[in-house]
Amino acid sequence: MKTHTDSKMTGRTQEIRGIKAAEREISMTVDAPEGAPITGPLVRMVMQLWMAEPGEVDRIPAVREVASLKLGSYGALDPGSTIQTILGQMPGVGAGLKSMLEEVSKTKTVLLRSHVDVFMPMFATLSSQMPQGADNPLANFDANSPFMQMNQDVAELSTDPIPDSSFQVPSDYKTVPLQDLVKDMTAQFKGQDAPPQ
Repeated sequence: MKTHTDSKMTGRTQEIRGIKAAEREISMTVDAPEGAPITGPLVRMVMQLWMAEPGEVDRIPAVREVASLKLGSYGALDPGSTIQTILGQMPGVGAGLKSMLEEVSKTKTVLLRSHVDVFMPMFATLSSQMPQGADNPLANFDANSPFMQMNQDVAELSTDPIPDSSFQVPSDYKTVPLQDLVKDMTAQFKGQDAPPQ
C-alpha cells in the first residue's frame, strides 16, 4: 500500500479553556497497491489538532505541568495514542500514523482538542463493482462524507491536588480477564445472552 501524508500549521488560532491554541492539520491517504482489484484511495484521514501555543507553557502553570509529564510515556493518557490505537489497525495506516504522531509529540506542548475525519472511498469503489439494486448494501454510500468521526476536548486543566479517593477502585468493581470482557461485548453486539458482567 502507498501512504501519502501531509502535516502543516494552518495559521488558525482559538482560545480553549482560557488557553491560546494553534491548529495543526494532518492528512493521510492510503492508496491500493498495484494490481489490487480496487484502484485509487482506500482510506483518507484528516486530523485537526489544537495545541497550546508555546508561550502558554510559561504563562499557565497547569499547561507547564502537563507539558512536563511527557504523556507519550503513558499511552492511555495520551490522546494521540488513543487515535493510533483505533486507527492503527487499518491496513496501511499504522506506520504513517505513527510517524506523524511522533512528530507532533516532539512539540513539547499540550493537545487541547482534536477532530478526526476518516473517509473510506474504497467502499464507493466496491459499490460500483457490485450488482446494483436493493441488494447492494453500499448502494447509497457517500465517499465524500466521513465514515467515522472522533472528537476529543480537554474538559478541565488544573493544578489543584487530586484526592486519593479518585484513584481508588470502587468497592463493587471486580477484576475480570480481558477475554471475558470481549466475549461479553461481542455477545451483546450479536443480541445473544451475555455472560455475567
